[in-house]
Amino acid sequence: MNEIIHDFLVETHENLAQLDLDLVTLERDPGERQTLARVFRALHTVKGTAGFLGLARLQAVSHAAESLLTRLRAGELAFNPEIATALLAVVDAVRKILAGLEATGREEEADFSDVIRPLEALTKGAGGSRAMPPAPPPPVVVGPTRVTVTAPEPRPSRARAAPDARGRLDGDRRTGRGAALGRVGR
Repeated sequence: MNEIIHDFLVETHENLAQLDLDLVTLERDPGERQTLARVFRALHTVKGTAGFLGLARLQAVSHAAESLLTRLRAGELAFNPEIATALLAVVDAVRKILAGLEATGREEEADFSDVIRPLEALTKGAGGSRAMPPAPPPPVVVGPTRVTVTAPEPRPSRARAAPDARGRLDGDRRTGRGAALGRVGR
């Protein structure tokens, strides 16, 4: 047996053992995001490696499961017993494909549409899966903060000065010149 396939089989069997435990955890606590992410990553890895190795049936089964898990992770569907059953069927199908691969060195000519169809229906929202409420945002912890407030700068008065004897203002806006510019005595 090819060393790459051997390593894939060992790693996938380890992932399947963890998947069994994670699916039980999700049945008890459907909102457990880290577990859901771990299930997604495991099946995503199986799908990607199956595609690389040319294992079309294994890739198709894991792809259908990954699509369902994508909607679960996005909060568009809620994990429920029907979804748990469908994902456990995926684990069984993957084990069957791996057993055939170990026995013959190639992927068996088996039909897994009975596993894929329910996954696709659940992904589309069939089966009464309701969307999960969005996860609450993580708490924001803010330590003591010191804020210094300064008084605003006084704004210049817009009141106009009284005109002098010639009718000019100090800082006459009409000419742009003021008394401070040497207009005194002119």
